[in-house]
Amino acid sequence: MSGQGNERLEMSMVTRNKVARIVTLMAALAMVGCGGSSGSSGGTTAAATTDDGRAVVTGSGAVVTNRAYELWSDSNEAFTAQEESGWTADSCSSVADSFEEASSAQDGGWAEALYMAGVAQSRCGEDDEARDMFNRALAIESTLCQALAGIAVQQMAAGELGAAMQSLNRALSTEKACAEAYANRAIVRVRQASSEMAEEATSEALSDLRRALVFDASYLDAFGQMALIHYNRALAENDRQRLDVAEVVCRQATLIDGTYAPIYNTWGLIKVERGEVIEALQMFQAATERDNSMFQAFMNFGQITQSFRGYQDARAAFARASELMPEDYDARIGLGAALRGLDQLEASQAEYERAVAIDAARPEAYFNLGLIWQDYQTGSPDDLNRARGYYEQFLERARAASNSGDFEDAIDNVVRECEQTNGRRRRRTRCMSGRLQNIQMTIEALAEVAELQAMAAEAEAQAAAAQEQMEAEAAAQQAAAAEAEASAPTDGGSDGESTEETQTEE
Repeated sequence: MSGQGNERLEMSMVTRNKVARIVTLMAALAMVGCGGSSGSSGGTTAAATTDDGRAVVTGSGAVVTNRAYELWSDSNEAFTAQEESGWTADSCSSVADSFEEASSAQDGGWAEALYMAGVAQSRCGEDDEARDMFNRALAIESTLCQALAGIAVQQMAAGELGAAMQSLNRALSTEKACAEAYANRAIVRVRQASSEMAEEATSEALSDLRRALVFDASYLDAFGQMALIHYNRALAENDRQRLDVAEVVCRQATLIDGTYAPIYNTWGLIKVERGEVIEALQMFQAATERDNSMFQAFMNFGQITQSFRGYQDARAAFARASELMPEDYDARIGLGAALRGLDQLEASQAEYERAVAIDAARPEAYFNLGLIWQDYQTGSPDDLNRARGYYEQFLERARAASNSGDFEDAIDNVVRECEQTNGRRRRRTRCMSGRLQNIQMTIEALAEVAELQAMAAEAEAQAAAAQEQMEAEAAAQQAAAAEAEASAPTDGGSDGESTEETQTEE
């Protein structure tokens, strides 16, 4: 749970920055307070001004027109609203278009507006469109640090760590270095480090994060990454003190902004490591309540609730995770297990089959399909043989997996064999037969039962036939006796009459 959660949080870190960061940057250069008004003197091409008459300028020093600033302000508000309510494909597109329009209204274009258009696109995973916006921003202002950091994030997502480091170093070599570049360089340092250099990389990464906080003391993403670094090092070194530090960082971040969802997910991981499961659940739930699109928090919540057989809650969590990332294998496996726990077997099987379609080389789905056909179906030989087929596919893939050690217990559960006596497991043994042996024993037992039933049926049929024959013979004897009785002469018959007649004639 922890490793995957860390990676997903790191990958998305810089794109979670709020639009206020760009507003602050522009305002500092323009000597305008954040949220300052735009003057209305002149037409739409006139310079936007503050209440005290000073011009609003872009990061590169160009004077911003009234129309461009109005569009920027509207886009800013729309972006902030979507950050709070959640993004959709339509809102990503509309907010990006709005920022792009603000750039078009500015003579020569507006790099910061195009950068924010790219950030809006990235919210919905439109990476190609986001990259195009970042590059267009750099075409206007080649040293725009945030845009270079945005390119670096995409390079990191593609596994191009060397290229990402170059982009970040370039961003930080400009006169206008930014917190985003420092924070993401910290991520790259950790990912690039070998195990031998882990401590040094950690130290350098933490230094970069502190520099990021110098630029912005309330930069929550820097706090989030700092907590993750301490958490990961605590696990690697079995260092409880680092775990304490990670929790302190989480607490500090929530004091700055209690709505920052990623920090609650990290805090939940820390609670899991401490064995404080109820508190961990509360943290993961807090993360999902603050960000309904936070995939990993839903996954973590689902895994814990499922471990306590809270299948309803687990189903809801994994279902949401599957909505967010339909092609995520683990989300499908989790949803399948929750549905199986709720005895919704057809739906469960469908989720496992979707997982196979996503990645047929992974073993987990086959094992779970085997469970369904062995433990939850009719128990017929056909069902058991189908389960055996799934287990064999599981074994083939589990043994070939690079992380085969993770499946040792499951493999043993399938293949374990206990000594048998006369085809049966010996008594007084602690050996628990594996699933394949249980299937074989059950099929053999069913065959024996079927044979005994057939023999019993045959004996019963023979007995019935004999009984029928005996009854038929008895009936025949009774019929013959009745016929004989009917045809036998009675006393005082024709012989008597003849005698009487003879006597009369005399």
